[in-house]
Amino acid sequence: NEHLYETAYFSLTRGDGGQNLIGDEKGDLLGVVRTQELLQARNIDGGKQYFSNSVDFGYTRSEEEALQKWGLDSVLLDAVWAIRTFRPDVIILRFPTDGRGGHGHHTASASIALMAVEYSSAPMDIFNKSIQSKQWVPKRVFVNTGQWWVPNIDSVAAANTDKYLKLDVGGYNGLLGKSYTEIAGLSRSQHKTQGFGAALNKGEQFEYLELVYGEPVVSDFMDGVTTDWTRLGDYDSLNLMIDSTYLMFDDEKPWNSVNDLFAIRDKITEVQDEHWKRIKIEEVDNIIKACLGLSAEILSPNEKWVPGTSQKLNFQVINRSPVEVTIQHIKGIEFETDINSILPLNQWYKLEKNVTLPEDSPLSNPYWLRQDHKDRFMVSDKYLKGTPEIIDAPIYRISLMIDQHQLIISEPVIYKHVDRVRGELSHPVFIAPKVSIHPESESAVFRLGQKKSLRFQISVVADSGQMEFYPNLPPQWKGPEKELITFDHPGQKIWVNIDVIAPDTTYIDTIFPTVKFRNKVFDRDQLIISYEHIEPKMLTPVTKLKLVAVDLNTVGLSVAYLAGAGDDIPDIMEQLGYHVTLIKPEDLKENLNGYDAVIFGVRAYNVYPELTNYHEELMGYVENGGNIVMQYNTSRGLDVPLGPYPFKLSRERITDENEQVQITNPLDSILVYPNHVSFSDFDGWVQERGLYFAEDWDPKYRAPLTFNSPEGKSLAGGLLVTNYGKGTYTYTSLAFFRQLPAGVPGAFRLFANLVAGGKESKPLIPEEEIKPLEKQ
Repeated sequence: NEHLYETAYFSLTRGDGGQNLIGDEKGDLLGVVRTQELLQARNIDGGKQYFSNSVDFGYTRSEEEALQKWGLDSVLLDAVWAIRTFRPDVIILRFPTDGRGGHGHHTASASIALMAVEYSSAPMDIFNKSIQSKQWVPKRVFVNTGQWWVPNIDSVAAANTDKYLKLDVGGYNGLLGKSYTEIAGLSRSQHKTQGFGAALNKGEQFEYLELVYGEPVVSDFMDGVTTDWTRLGDYDSLNLMIDSTYLMFDDEKPWNSVNDLFAIRDKITEVQDEHWKRIKIEEVDNIIKACLGLSAEILSPNEKWVPGTSQKLNFQVINRSPVEVTIQHIKGIEFETDINSILPLNQWYKLEKNVTLPEDSPLSNPYWLRQDHKDRFMVSDKYLKGTPEIIDAPIYRISLMIDQHQLIISEPVIYKHVDRVRGELSHPVFIAPKVSIHPESESAVFRLGQKKSLRFQISVVADSGQMEFYPNLPPQWKGPEKELITFDHPGQKIWVNIDVIAPDTTYIDTIFPTVKFRNKVFDRDQLIISYEHIEPKMLTPVTKLKLVAVDLNTVGLSVAYLAGAGDDIPDIMEQLGYHVTLIKPEDLKENLNGYDAVIFGVRAYNVYPELTNYHEELMGYVENGGNIVMQYNTSRGLDVPLGPYPFKLSRERITDENEQVQITNPLDSILVYPNHVSFSDFDGWVQERGLYFAEDWDPKYRAPLTFNSPEGKSLAGGLLVTNYGKGTYTYTSLAFFRQLPAGVPGAFRLFANLVAGGKESKPLIPEEEIKPLEKQ
């Protein structure tokens, strides 16, 4: 902002592998939320946003692991594309290349950037693959370093002025009325799913840049870079036109500068450099629209629009300046018309038109999720590469004429309404399937041979009549082939119950239900993600439901559950037959003795710091015979007792979901009752084994499981159990919050044992007589 430099943020992933502190979205859905959070951050700080097609698969210990999953060539191509598309003079790396950034993804991002700079500077395309871009050579590359990376950075930078640059980023912008650190704090605070709320700092604040590539600097990171039009040739006259327009600008009558702005735009069209010509013409057009107070909207009466149906669209344009503006033409999907009418001063010009959305219109869905993927998003359209999102709604071009100069306004069809609390809200209209199928849960868990009802919500946006619902069960699962449903009117939603009997052996299947209506088959779900800080988004994935038949016993059916961050476990426990009561911290004041177990969701103490006030009540509950299961918390800002005896929280984790487990105490009551847990129960886990393992625990805790980190470190803090008084206390860092929604059979069995607390098991034998088990 201080120097008006065009800035972009390139993210290797969309953050889909992390945790969600404000909702229950995980995986692909979390990536959609975090994409919008990044876009909201860019709306505040003014930068552009780009992405690679790499999937965030959670924490990694090394860049080798990250690049193995992503594929070095693939992610490198993405980075080269970003550099050649944006054409930066200076690149700043957020993390160093030597691993001090901690996270393997972080280190990989730095290494990829330096490799991409080398390949982007080459005159030929890399790997003999065309990436449809021209060579670009950045002037220099820095690492944004500081005390995290270099503890004595002040003295190091002072002694190496040819390598380090010290910047005061706390300057004040009088036009905006904010310091740049305030803007940065507002921007960072949009990352709410990560709990990244930041202070709005004022006053000087220093950052350090370490040169890792390119020409040395003397006083500024842009030394030697020409930032006016003469960098492209003999365009001094264009510089003079811009300077003159700036000096003559009247902020109370901005429309007086419109003719000068059109003259600048005409001059820019003569520039040979297509990259800067395109960018600057778009910027000048936006300035002209702002000076004239021009606004255009295409309004839909409904939030959803079904392909093949018609809606009455309201086209409206307003000119709030005294400059004469003529609306000439409107063009878009299934509608085009000449108008040639002068817009009345400060009044809406309105035109209504019935428009039919083509049958083959793509449904609303993030473009990177339209194809199946694993470690990389499969994006076949090269024009979508790297872009943060596309608008699925139809877009119309409105042609205006101002004193022989044409101005184009392109706007999507939007749905707008007024919320009595939040005020006016709008978003591009959702392109929705006529019929959608939504399962009640992500997975359905059965005991062997159990009969239970599966529930699906069938929704009809348009039309009515009788439909056929097909659950499409595999042969091992017994249930009806189809059910008939009758819809009386559009917009109706009906729950369909299907009685299904599970196999007699452990089985995992995925079903893909369909609805047949008017000789067409519908197979899509319809999800809307909505939070106040981001624009709502619709997803229309293929409907699917995982079926899990597991050999499972449960004990202790009355459970109090205090949900943490992004917690689906209570719903899954209900499926298993538990009677779950959701509680809040203040409920811990009440008598808990009526519950067989009290379970705390992931990060509960991080989400509810007031939980520390109830330690005495909780330990009293355990002492009187209760059972507490505490799932993982992070150590940040948490220095309080969590259990009856001391232990600490580390940042250690096992990121390989297939990492071998050692059962160090196979006869521990927590592993044998009511389910005998064995090595096979650790098969099929997803993303990771566990995170934020405990360490330095009191010897009164038992640690019956051990994992080995890739560095060879033995980690036994994933499961701590102790008897306290008449009850049991368990602390677990194992990633049940991922395994249970994913339908991992062994995770259900182990979690059921934690809920039971190892009660009514055989007496423990002396520890010195126990022999650890290792998988052969």
